[in-house]
Amino acid sequence: MNNRIVLVIIGMFVVTFIPRILPTLLFSKYEMPKWLRRGIKYVPISVFSYLIMTDVLFVEQKIALSFANVKLLPALATLIVAIKSKSIGITILVGVLGYILYQYGMTMPPLL
Repeated sequence: MNNRIVLVIIGMFVVTFIPRILPTLLFSKYEMPKWLRRGIKYVPISVFSYLIMTDVLFVEQKIALSFANVKLLPALATLIVAIKSKSIGITILVGVLGYILYQYGMTMPPLL
């Protein structure tokens, strides 16, 4: 294996290991401040929301708020179902089926 590849792998290990081990080492001896505990609980949903919204709203690095965006309407339907039902299973089902049906409808040739 090339020395450069080995160095890159070691560098990636260090860059990912240090941010994971530091909080563990710090907060194993000290209690996490209340303000930090309160704020940190929103990190996963914030990251997940960011990933979903950028995937839904952007097409080829441009905002696509039109019917040509095959992800937009199924995402809105999924959001409404998620708020109303509060069921992860139904929400996933509506999202997947909505995306498949909308994409199929957009690419389907006219019947006549």
